[in-house]
Amino acid sequence: GTAVPVRIHRENIIEDVFSHSSAAHENVISRALKRFQSDGRGILLYLREGSSGVPAWALSESPPFGNDELESEATRARDWREVGVGAQILRELGVTSITLLATRHRTYIGLAGFGIELVRTELLGE
Repeated sequence: GTAVPVRIHRENIIEDVFSHSSAAHENVISRALKRFQSDGRGILLYLREGSSGVPAWALSESPPFGNDELESEATRARDWREVGVGAQILRELGVTSITLLATRHRTYIGLAGFGIELVRTELLGE
């Protein structure tokens, strides 16, 4: 079918609640919800830190500050867990094709293994 617009959002309680909601300074969630409204559909996956598959920032697996190689490896591992959680939720919802609404371009390898096709990424302006 046609790609469903999807925003996968990691919890950031301060920004999510207290960021500006004026037209000039909308937060990412508001922009995604407006897109869903204009399309007549969409999915917002709000991943809470510390919940199943979504590590909290303060976990001991975090690399020592300043070690870019370890930081990159830890970031990839964290991102892969989040992609897996998000992909499983989307699969349970019967979604097989998505347009990812994101703040930056990223490569997600392995989504096809969950039966999900990433048709394109659309940037939500900052």
